[in-house]
Amino acid sequence: ELGNIYSILAAQAVTKMGIRPNREPPQESVQILSVTPKGWAEEQGVQIADHLMMINHKPVTTLPRDEYHRLMSSVRPLLFTFARCSEAQKREVAATRMQLLYRMRKARQAMKEKKAERDAGG
Repeated sequence: ELGNIYSILAAQAVTKMGIRPNREPPQESVQILSVTPKGWAEEQGVQIADHLMMINHKPVTTLPRDEYHRLMSSVRPLLFTFARCSEAQKREVAATRMQLLYRMRKARQAMKEKKAERDAGG
């Protein structure tokens, strides 16, 4: 269930969007996993779990990955169309973020342990 649809325009001066999607287009659903505090996207009202629907009127369901990267890195102005998420979706994204953080911590710990083993053996 999606809420209000809104659009924001990244002008020429915007170099960093301040959003991290849960996946890259082309996808049926692209949700915002994180928003940089005090970054451009947060200032525009983007919230965690909002759905990215279109970039420059191109649906994320059909937008090729290389085109997505080109748009995000070098094309301005850039028009984003989002749909506000439901409260249930916000909870789901929060749970996903917690799982990712846990996995990242475990991976870092494993790397530290391997490095310590190599250093001790060499």
